[in-house]
Amino acid sequence: MDDIEKRELSPESPQFLAKWGTIIRKLSAVTNNESRVVLMFNSVSKNLWLKVIEPFRVYGFYPVAIYWVLGEAPSGVTASRLRGMFLIVFKKGKVNGKIHVVYEEPLDVASSIVSLAPVMEARAFASLRDAVGKVYPRSV
Repeated sequence: MDDIEKRELSPESPQFLAKWGTIIRKLSAVTNNESRVVLMFNSVSKNLWLKVIEPFRVYGFYPVAIYWVLGEAPSGVTASRLRGMFLIVFKKGKVNGKIHVVYEEPLDVASSIVSLAPVMEARAFASLRDAVGKVYPRSV
């Protein structure tokens, strides 16, 4: 794991956007309209959400569902006070209707089991919702 973390690109790195775009482009090349891609991520920064989500739109992926789950990505880049992460399910090709969002119920259940920072989790959700709304208007 340490070796992998040493090779991680910080979102502030000049190469981050190009590398991330390459990953999403390659995913697009090997998927079809029946495929789903799941992004596991969390951040309180709307700008970071925008950097992460925009390439999905560029390469023809559209979000169909967003789930909040308990757990933190094993990474020095994303480690924070956030105890949850969002699973965003993308489908290739445009979709009709709103994105299915599951947030409050799992957050309530998790908060009865572990100590959470509800304000931080809410900020992350608001940033994600705002970023998705900007990249995919009329979807949230």
